Amino acid sequence: MKNYFLLILLVGITVPSKAQEGSAFKGFERLFVQPKHYEINYTSIPPVIDGGIDDRVWEVAAWTEEFRDIEGELSSRPVPYYRTWAKMLWDDDYLYVAAKLEDKHVWAYLTEHDQVVYHDNDFEVFIDPRNSGHQYYEYEINALNTIFDLYLTKPYRNSGSALVDWD
Repeated sequence: MKNYFLLILLVGITVPSKAQEGSAFKGFERLFVQPKHYEINYTSIPPVIDGGIDDRVWEVAAWTEEFRDIEGELSSRPVPYYRTWAKMLWDDDYLYVAAKLEDKHVWAYLTEHDQVVYHDNDFEVFIDPRNSGHQYYEYEINALNTIFDLYLTKPYRNSGSALVDWD
């Protein structure tokens, strides 16, 4: 029984990795990339919302990895010059996001809700409650506090399109 399980396990590991190398999948490598994820800790005490993260409640939240381009590891885009990372918590009513953005030249022009703020400098949070990579929410905010929120039935890399009027 152990031999069969090991064989199935090896086939399960080898076939997908070979599929990515094979010419039949050339040009489709991005479909095999799994997005990074971050598990958010629950808090029974909401943090103080004052622009700082020195409130003790933030100590239980780990920092994310440094942010990269949405296209992921296969992106031909360079690693961002300025670093960005975040911490998050949730309670029964809210999701709390604290972020550090090192960019020295932040700018924004858009001021109306649901304008496509990623044309400005913006900060984006993707929420995937099912941890499936599908049917997730995207919240974007620019330096003028303009919010663009949308729902995706599937990711852009799988030809997904944004449902902006979902709310």
